Order: sequence, then C-alpha cells, then structure tokens
Amino acid sequence: MSKVLAPYRRTSTADYYTVTMSRTSHQILPGTRTDVLTCNGTFSGPTVRARKGRTAVVGQINAPDMPTSVHLHGGSNPVEHDGA
Repeated sequence: MSKVLAPYRRTSTADYYTVTMSRTSHQILPGTRTDVLTCNGTFSGPTVRARKGRTAVVGQINAPDMPTSVHLHGGSNPVEHDGA
C-alpha cells in the first residue's frame, strides 16, 4: 500500500498537497533495476485521502527532463484537469 500524503496546509475549506514527479530506479523484477517516473520518490506514488465537503488542491512539480501528467482515479474531476 502506498504512503498516505499529509496536507502541507489547511484552510477552513481546503487541504493543500504537493507531489513531485521524478525519475528514479526501482527493483520491480528480482535482480533488475528499471527506470520509472515516481511521485515523491515512490512507485506508484502516495495516496491523497480527500475529505468529503472539502476541496483538495494538489500541486504537481515536474522534475524530469520531459513533460509529465497524472491521471486521477476516484475523484470528480473535469476532463481538463484529469491529465488526459
């Protein structure tokens, strides 16, 4: 299970998170390291537990030398904000 990300800031209506995309190497198959894109250094990245009735704002920092995007699962997200 992935690590649950804690908000770095909270207001009366919103929780704020930051996720940094980076390239690193992980052992997926025994004895073999594979280059992967990670979120906060983990593969497959942290879990954001959004709270009902509050806005979750997730800022993404792209550290790799190429454009990246994230597809969100389980949220009510407009298409233009869903990494498509």
